[in-house]
Amino acid sequence: MITEEMIPRIEQAFGFPLHDWQKDYLLGNSCDFPSEDQRQAGKTFIYCVKILLSDGEPILHKRSEFAKFVDFPTYGLGQKYSLWFADYMREINEKLVEAGFETRIE
Repeated sequence: MITEEMIPRIEQAFGFPLHDWQKDYLLGNSCDFPSEDQRQAGKTFIYCVKILLSDGEPILHKRSEFAKFVDFPTYGLGQKYSLWFADYMREINEKLVEAGFETRIE
């Protein structure tokens, strides 16, 4: 479960402040999520953080397992995006673990 006390630690781990909507999203509150057309707004980043820090079944440390969580699958962005997403999720996981977080990755 992600708590308010974790937010400053997440910001410190990545070196930038989160937008209010990102904080609300992590905490499970209603938020003004940017539209799907809006690029580079932090949607994929915060989606990965939420997956990694939320309660749930453990995720095997495999690229193919990370790719199963790809965001926006209905757009059919294809294999290239899925592999990019898996690598991006792995990078985020590494930073969270370095900062002392316990993630779902085993």
